[in-house]
Amino acid sequence: MDVKNTFLHGNLEEEVYMQQPPAFENKRFPNYICKLKKALYGLIQAPRAWHSKIAEYLTEISFIAPKAYPSLYVKSKNGNIVFVLIYIDDLLIGGNSNSEIEKVKKSLELKFHMKDLGELRYFLGIEIIRSENGILICQRQYAVNVLKKYGMYGCKLISAPLDKNCKLSAYEGAKIENAAIYRKMVGSLIYLTITRPDLNFAVGLVSQFMQQPRKLHSDAIRRILWYVKSTLDYGLFYDANAEIFLQGFTIADWARSTDDRRLKSGYVFMLGNSTITWSSKKQATVALSSTEAKYRGAAIVACEEVWLRRLLMEIGIELHDATTIWCDNMSSIQLAKNPVFHARTKHIEIHYHFTRRKVLDGEIDLKYVNTQEQIANVFTKALGVEKQDYFLEKLGLKKMKLELEGSC
Repeated sequence: MDVKNTFLHGNLEEEVYMQQPPAFENKRFPNYICKLKKALYGLIQAPRAWHSKIAEYLTEISFIAPKAYPSLYVKSKNGNIVFVLIYIDDLLIGGNSNSEIEKVKKSLELKFHMKDLGELRYFLGIEIIRSENGILICQRQYAVNVLKKYGMYGCKLISAPLDKNCKLSAYEGAKIENAAIYRKMVGSLIYLTITRPDLNFAVGLVSQFMQQPRKLHSDAIRRILWYVKSTLDYGLFYDANAEIFLQGFTIADWARSTDDRRLKSGYVFMLGNSTITWSSKKQATVALSSTEAKYRGAAIVACEEVWLRRLLMEIGIELHDATTIWCDNMSSIQLAKNPVFHARTKHIEIHYHFTRRKVLDGEIDLKYVNTQEQIANVFTKALGVEKQDYFLEKLGLKKMKLELEGSC
């Protein structure tokens, strides 16, 4: 649903005044100012006022906003559930009952001036392809537009976004003259990672050098675009018949950065066999050992697990079993399960022991997985083609043509 004149619906809570618009001055009061009764486009308070207005109405018709995700509203009654997701002037509406969805749409149309855009197929550069087996989301057209924008659509094809032995430094190589183009290319690629977890590490790496990019960094970003051209048909597949259980994979790369030796952590969460959230990020701390690095990474993934369980619970998905978190370091697993505070861990900040509390409470089950089977590897290092393809298959990243057969 597309809301017409979105920001004009909002009511202002504060007193806001404006100058009389040019060509609309009141001749009797030419130097007066106007007190606004409702929000206008361009007003700082307008987005908040609109959200308050739509939220108030959704609450009136029995929707509840999960505390874990305030832009999502849920209505559940007699086994029927309807979701309304708000993104500025667009509403995504879904659920398990077509009749209930239609009721909600009609109710919203009576309250606000809206346009029904039909079944969701394309949203903010994301393509949604449905079939009997499930849903595939991708950004093929967006990727094509990015390649054409930077003159890379006719580039060569490669099988990996970075060389396996790639190590980039902020101080090596000649500086490039036009840093603005580099920053724009990085920004375009960051948005592409919404549906492409295979690009997350590579794009995160080149984004660290936007302040003063060098030729080596420029070469790396061109290679990423070559890989994008090679994998235009890739997207995340969500199986309609998948089991509902939550599991996560966590990994931390110790002291790989030659510039500052800060650790790089990565994780991925899967609902059944479907990837739902992931991260690849350089942390602000320096670990003194690989065990400490993995332990800190586990704490980060534990925080994400708490948020995911809360969100799933609030939208009606109950998880009765502990969430399995797969880690490839036995020492950090033992550290999380052992309540004794050893001298060797005194320097680790208290909040990193959050993982230990969740393990002892039975909410998280921290288990060992061999590094060769650690899916989160794709978020902390460049891999060989064979290993990368193996992990991407585990993540559910598939070629679009594999799922188009039998699509609606």
